[in-house]
Amino acid sequence: MPEERNLFNKQLTISSMGDSAKHDHEMGLPGSSVEFFVGESEQRREMPARLQERLISRPVSSKSPEEKRREQEQRKKELDNQKQQKLREHHEKVERLSAQKRERKKLQDERLARDQLKDYESDLKNPTVTQQREGDDQPRTQG
Repeated sequence: MPEERNLFNKQLTISSMGDSAKHDHEMGLPGSSVEFFVGESEQRREMPARLQERLISRPVSSKSPEEKRREQEQRKKELDNQKQQKLREHHEKVERLSAQKRERKKLQDERLARDQLKDYESDLKNPTVTQQREGDDQPRTQG
């Protein structure tokens, strides 16, 4: 018996291709149905020319499996060497940048220390600033 299902507002009928004497294409289908045939009695679509050409024009390798393996190993070694070189370059760049940063920090600290020393020396030479600072240390009394 054919199997009927409703899918996407279409009635689908799955039936045999007439391999039973009882249902030999005698079945009437509703107008909005889609019929699927299961079997090989339908004509097959021809392979597209572009795909056929690609399959036919594929070059046949004349290399032995040993040669292919050697070439593959050689390519792998070259890729590994490239990766190692990039990694070395990256490490060199990071080291160079961190050395520059350390040098900038060192120079900044030296400048800060020099400025603080100059401020301290100028404070010692100027007695009014020294007296004001000494006065700041003593507690104030309200009067």
